[in-house]
Amino acid sequence: MRGWVAALAAGALLLSGCAGGETETEPPENTNTAPAPGDEPTEADPTSDPGTGTETPAEEPETTAPAQELTEEAMPTADDLEWHEPGDWQIDDTEDDPTADLTDTCQQGEWADTGTEQIIGRSYLLTDGDPEFDRTHAVVLQYDDEEAARTAYETIRGWTRDCADDDVEGIPNAQTPVEVSEGEAEFSEWTKLDESGQFGVFSMIGVTQRENRVAWVVMEIAGQDNSWDYEEGGEVGALHPMIRSLPKVNERLG
Repeated sequence: MRGWVAALAAGALLLSGCAGGETETEPPENTNTAPAPGDEPTEADPTSDPGTGTETPAEEPETTAPAQELTEEAMPTADDLEWHEPGDWQIDDTEDDPTADLTDTCQQGEWADTGTEQIIGRSYLLTDGDPEFDRTHAVVLQYDDEEAARTAYETIRGWTRDCADDDVEGIPNAQTPVEVSEGEAEFSEWTKLDESGQFGVFSMIGVTQRENRVAWVVMEIAGQDNSWDYEEGGEVGALHPMIRSLPKVNERLG
């Protein structure tokens, strides 16, 4: 009996030794497998569309167009201005810049007050006229855009329609619209006494707007003894000088 118990104890011991001993385990699977050819990851392309993968052109930085330069090409030439015919007004190279001061008593403000960015001017003498009184001044003004030029045109036209000088009186056809190819044009006529108060000076003031530019033209004649028509086919047979001149002045602005 004691031998059977001993045998049982020895078997239990043997079983216990087998259960408590170290056992060999299989190594874990390697998850860092190399990608198959063609499956290599690529960096994201900042110029490609993530939705389609197609390449889109990169946006170019915005640039501001340089301001258009106002040159003498915009000024009326001697042939653009007419009296009896083209060329009656010749450019006066000795005259100071007419943009420096007021060019007419009906001008009710400084040119800068109209918002102009650039301005040029020129003076003219009437052939066989009196250089002291028979003169024309022209000023061309440039603005940021057409809307600003239109606003300035209305302001300057208002000066000609409502002259601030107490010594100036309107004459018939004081405001006359002129047909031009683009924009608008109008002129007004006023009479005033010269500085001596002995005789009258006739002032014809034209203003026209085209795109982002405005032109102001003043013709002054002492003791005018001329008659003009204000539309084609009139009794006199000669259209007013402003009606003949302003369309060409307007063309120069484009």
